[in-house]
Parts: sequence; C-alpha cells; structure tokens
Amino acid sequence: MKDNFSLRRLTIIGILGALSAILMFINFPLPFVPPFYRFDAAELPALFGGFFLGPSTGVLVISLKLLVKLLIQGSDTLLVGELANFMANVAFVLPAALIYQRYKTKRSAMWGMTVGTLTSSLFSVFGNAYIAIPLFAAVYGWPVETII
Repeated sequence: MKDNFSLRRLTIIGILGALSAILMFINFPLPFVPPFYRFDAAELPALFGGFFLGPSTGVLVISLKLLVKLLIQGSDTLLVGELANFMANVAFVLPAALIYQRYKTKRSAMWGMTVGTLTSSLFSVFGNAYIAIPLFAAVYGWPVETII
C-alpha cells in the first residue's frame, strides 16, 4: 500500500507549491478584459504534481500556492478572486491528472490537458458569469454592470 503522506511526497508538494506561488507572482494582464483577470503559469507545477503523484497532489499544490499568496500578498478581492482561481485551476488539473493516471501515456497527457482546458474554460465562463462576478459585486456593493 502506498503511503499517501510520506516525507518524500510532502516535500515534493511543498516544493511544487512554492514554485507555483512564485510563478503566480509573475503574471500579466490580458487585453480587453477587466484588470483583475491575469495570465500566469502557476498551474504547471500543480499539473506536474497531478501527473506524477496523483490528482490529489495537484489539488494540494493549488491550495498551497493560494495559501502562500494570501500570506505574502493578501487578497485584493476579499477572497473572491482566490476562490475563482482555485476552482478554475482544479477544473484544469483534476481532469488532466485523472485521465493521465488512467492510461499514463504521452497521448493521454495531451488528451487530459485538452479536456482540462475545455473543462476549465467552460467552468470559467459559467463560474465567472454566475458565481465570481455576482459575488464580487455583492462583496463590494457594486452593480454587476460596473464590473463588466
């Protein structure tokens, strides 16, 4: 039986979480969208962790990345942005890691990332439209039209 909380696994999760947090700070705004939408490559360490140590590791790396971000920088969005980031990242990493874990081939990795991208994109569209933006508007007391 595989030990899910071995020192090796916890060390790898910590390293990947720290790397993911560093990558999260290296980001840039996307054109033609609200300024709080930014591109970063912080999902890559979580994806690697999900591929090599299982889907739960990917989710733990995402959680650790956001925890480090909150401890260092805090939240500009009263945790709404972090919640949306967590859900979108899990929607990308989890399907990709699950598909790769089932077949463990280069083709399944590509297929998993494709499914993860589609899942994350669909979740982001609907999650932002029906969860994140209305929650953000409610937290700040702004009309949704102001944010859009």
